[in-house]
Amino acid sequence: ATAYSGTTPVSTVTGAASPLVLTGLTNGTAYSVKVSATNSSGTGPESYDVVIAPIGDGANAYGTATASATISDMTVDDGGGTYVVGAITWSSATSLSFAGTTITRVGGAGGALVEGLVARFRPADGQLAWVRTVYGDSASRVSLKSIVVADDGDVFVGGDFSSGSVTTIAGTAVSAALSGTRTQLLFKLSSSGAYAWHRRFGGTTGSFTTTALSLD
Repeated sequence: ATAYSGTTPVSTVTGAASPLVLTGLTNGTAYSVKVSATNSSGTGPESYDVVIAPIGDGANAYGTATASATISDMTVDDGGGTYVVGAITWSSATSLSFAGTTITRVGGAGGALVEGLVARFRPADGQLAWVRTVYGDSASRVSLKSIVVADDGDVFVGGDFSSGSVTTIAGTAVSAALSGTRTQLLFKLSSSGAYAWHRRFGGTTGSFTTTALSLD
């Protein structure tokens, strides 16, 4: 297996059984990985590539002690594009660098406590194609936990929020109020990350969350 940055190989590992560990990769940097098989007849061609981004030990995929982005789920579309979802936890920081793109905390230091995060990485070079956030008022805590991509490229994301309300999804103003202690959130984006629709599920009491999504 070989990890590439663009077309340049940066790490290679060989072995007769899994798991195989690629070393020397940088946390938060996207790489394309290809594998090939070897037997008595020789080595076959490399596979199609899969884009990965190592996140290191612990929960923080990107960030500092005052802001961090945690990745909860990922998927790959038919064209090889990689999608991730998770959450940004803010402390005193007002911005965060995510895969080379600066995400600004809405409302500055008094903005949302936890924002949901959705991002797509390009298949050709593993670089960030787009990133979208989901947030609400200064008390909101939004966590996105599952993502699936349809054959036509539409993106479906599930998660929840546990305080405050959700007011913005991918730059579009919405209204999703909290019900009970935790409210389930489902929304759809286009392949370019544009908002399409959202649904919320909750009750006057209890906790509602998303653990997995699937398409029929």
